[in-house]
Amino acid sequence: MLIFLNFLIAAITIGMITAGLLTIIRDSKSNQNRWFFVFSAFSSFWIIANFINSNYVNSKTVLFVRLDFSLILFTFWAVLIFAIKFSTLSNSNTVHRLEKYIILPGFIINLVFFILIFTNSIVKISIQSNVLSVIFLPVSYLYISTLLIYACLFLGILVRKAWTSKGLEKTAIYIILCGIIIAILSNISTNLIFPFIIHTRSVVKELNVIGYFGLLVMIISIYVAITTQKLFNIRIVIVRSLGYFISLTAILILFVVPLLALSVHLINYKLPFSVLVYLIIITCITIILFQPVNNIFNKLTKRIFYQNYYEIQDIIDKLGNQLVGSIDPEDIQSRSINILSNAIRSKTIIFLLNDSTSSANLELLNMLKKTTSNLVVADELSLSKNNTLLKTLQKYEVAISVRLRAKHDDIGYLIFGPMQSGRSYNDNDIRLIGIASDEIAISLQNALRYKEIQNFNITLQDKINQATKDLTKVNTKLKLLDETKDDFISMASHQLRTPLTSVKGYLSMVVEGDAGEITKQQRQMLIQAFDSSQRMVYLISDLLNISRLQTGKFNIDRSNCDLSKIIEDEINLVYETAHARDIRIIYKKPAHFPVISVDEMKTRQVIMNFLDNAIHYTQQNGEINVFLENKSNTIEVRVQDNGMGVPASVVHRLFTKFYRADNAKKARPDGTGLGLFMAKKVIIAQGGSIIFSTKENRGSIFGFSLPKKI
Repeated sequence: MLIFLNFLIAAITIGMITAGLLTIIRDSKSNQNRWFFVFSAFSSFWIIANFINSNYVNSKTVLFVRLDFSLILFTFWAVLIFAIKFSTLSNSNTVHRLEKYIILPGFIINLVFFILIFTNSIVKISIQSNVLSVIFLPVSYLYISTLLIYACLFLGILVRKAWTSKGLEKTAIYIILCGIIIAILSNISTNLIFPFIIHTRSVVKELNVIGYFGLLVMIISIYVAITTQKLFNIRIVIVRSLGYFISLTAILILFVVPLLALSVHLINYKLPFSVLVYLIIITCITIILFQPVNNIFNKLTKRIFYQNYYEIQDIIDKLGNQLVGSIDPEDIQSRSINILSNAIRSKTIIFLLNDSTSSANLELLNMLKKTTSNLVVADELSLSKNNTLLKTLQKYEVAISVRLRAKHDDIGYLIFGPMQSGRSYNDNDIRLIGIASDEIAISLQNALRYKEIQNFNITLQDKINQATKDLTKVNTKLKLLDETKDDFISMASHQLRTPLTSVKGYLSMVVEGDAGEITKQQRQMLIQAFDSSQRMVYLISDLLNISRLQTGKFNIDRSNCDLSKIIEDEINLVYETAHARDIRIIYKKPAHFPVISVDEMKTRQVIMNFLDNAIHYTQQNGEINVFLENKSNTIEVRVQDNGMGVPASVVHRLFTKFYRADNAKKARPDGTGLGLFMAKKVIIAQGGSIIFSTKENRGSIFGFSLPKKI
């Protein structure tokens, strides 16, 4: 049993310290790697101390017991700091506080416990009649509590790290977490709980194997996480080292041990143990040094006996490194020729590409296209007089021709002339040419396609530039036409305003009786004519305002106005029209209302537009409510009707120029689509905003808000 435990502890210790060394060698500047190495070192020393005091009782056992109790504290402390450094939460305030209160204060606390352990203040250790006795004193509760705090904090941080991680890292953390939990629980049980409960040393000693197996599980979990889940990025180092170790062990078992046993049997002489160890060490060193020494002599013999020798893989690697960053076909050809000529030493190496072959080589290219073989070696062709291909190759001094093909696309041929030394191409040369041609073909294909795309882009850009010029010319003509249209609208509006003003004036005089008494029917007809002329005035005003907007001459002429009086006047103007349609207009004029600075004429036009729309888009017996509200910083005007409303699908286009919804066109075919557009422009120009809401077939609210102070 003891021999088995010796091997088990040796395996655990070597495995732990090896993982730590490989990690620190991989990246000595990484904090997490450094603390993992510290943890592996403390845990290795602790395992050795624990094993010695558990299985050997002598004069030095008391020392190892004290080291056992001390080193486990430092081991838990180190693995906690490793967890903090390993955590991706290292920028959080919580982890910064943990570092602040654990690294230095924890080390000091550990030193205090270390002193207390060596002064018999935590546990009382004695040996009587080869029996080790360990008695826990009251202070040991603080010691055990510290260990538990370290363990809980470590597990909490690692669990949180696993919770926030993804993919392989998450799996790796879970694997390590399971291994360490098993190790912690098993060793707390065997080193603290069992000795505290069971006072029979022999029983506790037998139970220690549980702790060792827990440690073995932890070591296995760490190596599984490293090799399968790529923890610490040292997977390849571990795998190679493990493979080399297994190979070395296999050689020792299969060759060295039988050889020594056979030697002992033949000469009938038992070798001393020291000689056996020496022979095994010498054998191991010989095996380890064999490969490096063999490489040195291989290179030396190649220089002496094979001056033209080269490694195909080296040339392919060099070729790949040169071609991977190039997208220029000429550059790819130049680099390929340079690398291959240095290796093969051909007199000439040229490319015959299908799309860029000169007329001088056209005969050779056409002849090669007729061949079915991808690689043609002149020396291997039949010497028959009818062999026209051979004659063509000899004419152009071609020793080898290889087809450049990538994904079933023939790009051309790579041609090799005779060797500089006069010798024939050997199998190594032909094999290199075959492999290299595939890699060159792929690079050339990518480069040629890239060049084709570039040429297409240039052609496309030229077409875009030409189209842009044509569009610019057309746009210039359209601008001239638009300016001509604006000039016409401006001139026509000015010319129409004067006669319309006269028409309105005379109609007003007739209605008021200045030209004599008129009948009720005549009065109604004249009022309708007056309303129509008024609408024409508003339309002309809209056209003039649009023209001014486009020419940059749209101005706001502010003056102090009573908005409540303006609304009342505009309602009176449309009262007869609303009454004729049996539509009620409800407006409660405020008794006192503040005077504000607005453009009176344009604001009247906006209010009239909202009232006129409400009347025309509301059915008979409908109702229109006009609201005027004085708020803390703004004045709000709202005209609410219960008419047809606006469909939700066209609401976003309602305030655009010349747009009218389909239901509005049916209800009022003579509309222009300018009223709402101009209303929005006028209100925004005065620093206000439009108020609008609607529900189809249930009515709409049109209004605006203006600031009290400008």
